[in-house]
Amino acid sequence: MDLLTINKKDSSVKDDEGPSVDSENREERIQARRLRIKKKNEIEEKKRIGSSAPAENEKKVELTKGRKQIQNSRARLVKLENDGLELVSNVRVAADAREHAREF
Repeated sequence: MDLLTINKKDSSVKDDEGPSVDSENREERIQARRLRIKKKNEIEEKKRIGSSAPAENEKKVELTKGRKQIQNSRARLVKLENDGLELVSNVRVAADAREHAREF
């Protein structure tokens, strides 16, 4: 969840429904927090169950030839960048080791 959806209030839900966390009564604040946690857990459970059971009407989207090529190219560029950084790091480590050996 991103921060914007967390802070956004649903206009269909009224603030005066049920216990409030802003109440003066300690028990009411505790009850409001428990209800909020329960609702959050129910939503997470629905998402978890929904993601594990695929919908029957969902169609598998295959990538076009161009999209596959773009995806492969990006993966190759990421690999080249990581390999290049590793090579530079190895050169630095070797130079430091030679300098350290020369000092002693």
